[in-house]
Amino acid sequence: MGIYPSDKVYGIRIYHFVNGMSEILYETIISETIITNAELNIVKYFYNMYENKKELYFQYYTKYNESYQNNESYNESLSMTWFTITLDQFLSILPQDKFLPQDKFLPQDK
Repeated sequence: MGIYPSDKVYGIRIYHFVNGMSEILYETIISETIITNAELNIVKYFYNMYENKKELYFQYYTKYNESYQNNESYNESLSMTWFTITLDQFLSILPQDKFLPQDKFLPQDK
């Protein structure tokens, strides 16, 4: 028994705490497909732009199962949830190539 998360990333959340309450600074969820490198580059851009990185906390959104099953019903019993990760785990998810900002990848001002 236990919780068995998938190694596939469907979303990323960056947050910090203000007066004991968590405040989401950035969040993206791609529920039907695995997050792409282009989407991860947006996360990387946001992370690099934030000045006080020591205040940041990270989570990733993925599928999980509450028991280890190796049969056909395994995929049917999966749920989705957020798992907290360390800075090192967060950085290992991001593309390691040099980020070159491109207009189509950057958030647009409204």
